[in-house]
Amino acid sequence: MGVISRMTMRVFAIVLFLSASSGVFAGQLILKNTSSSPITCTVDGWTRASGGSFDWFIKVEPGQSFYVGQNTSRPNPPIINWANCNNLQTRAMTLTLKGPNFGIIFVDMLRQGLIGDIEQPVFVLRIF
Repeated sequence: MGVISRMTMRVFAIVLFLSASSGVFAGQLILKNTSSSPITCTVDGWTRASGGSFDWFIKVEPGQSFYVGQNTSRPNPPIINWANCNNLQTRAMTLTLKGPNFGIIFVDMLRQGLIGDIEQPVFVLRIF
């Protein structure tokens, strides 16, 4: 085997490995906590009300991330439509197994100066 054909085979193997391993993580919800306090989240499909077998309260420590996939064992389709973190709720996300990852970044309190200083928690939503 020539040098070029060995190099081509190695590149092909690497591309195949990367594409196969990236498919495993498609469609995950990424909960990222950049605040200074822990957050607690619930996710569509992982509560009794959304078809799960139990209520899963996900605690994300400050500076940490947590990856959540779809619950494929529930009777409803394995789609994540909402997440609720510290009483802030998203909706209509339609996160599927074949779609891109979707990140929810929980940021520290935001100060608004319209009617004085009002602090409220903030989400930043990002598709990965």
